[in-house]
Amino acid sequence: MKKIYIAMAAALMLAACGKENGDVAEQGYDSFVISVADLGGAGNAKAHWGSANANGFYWDNEDKVLINGIEHTVHDNGNGTWTTTGTRVDPIDDGFFYVASYNGRVDDGNPINGGRSFGPVVFNGGIPLACKGKTNKLTLYPCCAVLKVGSSYGGVTFYDGNPEEGASYGTVSGKVLANGYIDINNVCLSGGDEIEYSEPFTMGNENGEGYIVVPMEGKSVTAWLSFDGWHNSATAVTLEQGYIYVIE
Repeated sequence: MKKIYIAMAAALMLAACGKENGDVAEQGYDSFVISVADLGGAGNAKAHWGSANANGFYWDNEDKVLINGIEHTVHDNGNGTWTTTGTRVDPIDDGFFYVASYNGRVDDGNPINGGRSFGPVVFNGGIPLACKGKTNKLTLYPCCAVLKVGSSYGGVTFYDGNPEEGASYGTVSGKVLANGYIDINNVCLSGGDEIEYSEPFTMGNENGEGYIVVPMEGKSVTAWLSFDGWHNSATAVTLEQGYIYVIE
């Protein structure tokens, strides 16, 4: 069988909060300015990759975020940051705003723990985003890794051992989640069922290349990877939150 190796194309070790998230909130706001940390050329399933923001994320106008459990609507100003509108959001927990979004949608009827978590969510190609900050200028971070695959590769299965030796699907450490919760406080995912098989999705101007979102519980997962049961990783591979990996 043909072996594959994973090369890290670009990476951002993502802190829980950006610089603009660190000051003390002294008041509530009915509008926020938000941005999303780049993922080394990756975006989310709702973004138009290779277009207006080829090296990062952006929303469509009228998409939603949840701020302290209150739904806000996102408006694109064309400069890589977005403004939100909604009802006034007051800070909690000594000045914090907890923000979550998944694939441009939120459900304001189902915030968890007073808006400090969000879910349950079915992870089906979009990128879960979260941040915890103290101003009305906030940077959201992805709670996943992304695999970029060539046109000859199909979906990926995550195994708890070498698939050539009959291992069952499942990760060695951590979980790749099919569903679960966005833990905004820790900027990661939790709970839910482990996924068996992830299909790639393609976006325009990528010459047939696909992307596979890996929603992970915690900050990393380790697994053997098998694409269509044929292209196998040579050993167990650790995937870290906030990285994009190229399959070569």
